[in-house]
Amino acid sequence: MQRNSFIQMSKLSNVRGRITYISSHAKQENLYAVYETTERSFWRELALCNWYAFQKSGTGGKCIEARELIIALPEDLVQYEPEYVLEQFTRHFKYRYGVECIAALHHNKAKTSYHIHLIFSERKLFDEPVIKTATRSMFYDEKGKRVRTKKEILDENGNIRKKCRVVKKGEVYEKMLFTIKDKRFKQEGFLEEVKQDFTAFINTFVFDGKKKLAVFDKHSPYLATKKIGKNNPREEQIKMDNWARMEWNRTVDRALVEGISREEVLQVKREEITEKVQESVHKWGNRPWFFFSIVTHAVDVLSALIGKIREQFRKITAFFEKDGKDTASVESIKNVPLVEPLVQEAEKTIIQVDVAATSQKPELKPESEKQIADVSQTVSILGVKEKTLFDSAEMTKEYEAKISTNLEPQNDAIPPRPEFSMDMEEYDKIQNIYKWLVRQENVVLTCER
Repeated sequence: MQRNSFIQMSKLSNVRGRITYISSHAKQENLYAVYETTERSFWRELALCNWYAFQKSGTGGKCIEARELIIALPEDLVQYEPEYVLEQFTRHFKYRYGVECIAALHHNKAKTSYHIHLIFSERKLFDEPVIKTATRSMFYDEKGKRVRTKKEILDENGNIRKKCRVVKKGEVYEKMLFTIKDKRFKQEGFLEEVKQDFTAFINTFVFDGKKKLAVFDKHSPYLATKKIGKNNPREEQIKMDNWARMEWNRTVDRALVEGISREEVLQVKREEITEKVQESVHKWGNRPWFFFSIVTHAVDVLSALIGKIREQFRKITAFFEKDGKDTASVESIKNVPLVEPLVQEAEKTIIQVDVAATSQKPELKPESEKQIADVSQTVSILGVKEKTLFDSAEMTKEYEAKISTNLEPQNDAIPPRPEFSMDMEEYDKIQNIYKWLVRQENVVLTCER
């Protein structure tokens, strides 16, 4: 099976601290290379610009200073020089999006994950800074908001309150070094675009076709596993969820091998996982521990569907073996009752006796055609066209005698009334039992769905 690529994006509220962390040998066990497209002072000015814009907007939450991509690399890329690999990936991103970047190439402590940390800016640097000077005195309160008059920032004694400031006429009150944030980095499809782009770029370094990566398809029947980060408080819960996801993926593989169509598996995934997760969130809120039980139940439903397909295949195979043929027509396959094997066996035996007796009968006169029709009616009365559950061997002897008797030429226009056997006296009772069994099976099938 083709491996999927892993690319993750996160928001940074302390870009300078994050840069120090990923580029420091003291903080990283296996740091191979660091590549920067600009000076470190750029990130300091960027952080100040973002904080100023954040305070000016007055919105809540955290100030987003930059964004970070974590790109997992195949182990085959270890054979290349780390500086070369990191430079190629960083330049590729800057060339495509035109923003400044800083990147570091790492191995984790166990050396099982070869990856790149790529930090990029959402703003671009102006060629010339935009400087604004005050045409008259400007007043700002403690929150940094501009007020109309000086009285609004004075205390009871007529002094300017702490953290309030005054910008006199002719002074610089704003210096813009960066453009506004690029909105495409906030769009939902941006990360998917980056995944497609970097996955194709990674594959240019991999020459073995079997080891090339692919982007995980969200519309496939499979479920993607989640990455467990460092010091994650939900580590145990994510491990359980990942186990359930892998169990589902293995069951999907079994279903596709058994002959269940992709559309049927997608229907089970939609009805048993997607819709039930949405319903759970709507009713109970965000409770991640419910996901495990939802997926395990979906695995049971899909396994039951696989078992049903296997049972149908077994019954069709048994039908061919009993019929003594390697192949059969489509009509014969459609007529194989998968729920009523005993009834099918009884009907099959009766039909064979009917054909054998008819093929050996003497040549009849035209007036005997009515007798043949009466024989068919008699066989129908005796239960040939009814589905019963009594033993087929006893039925064979009984109907053989009755059919051969009725096929003999008779002088009477009306054949004698047939006598019911001992088994037919219990017909109503057996028929009620049969109907009850069919109802119970329908209930079981409904529950499985």
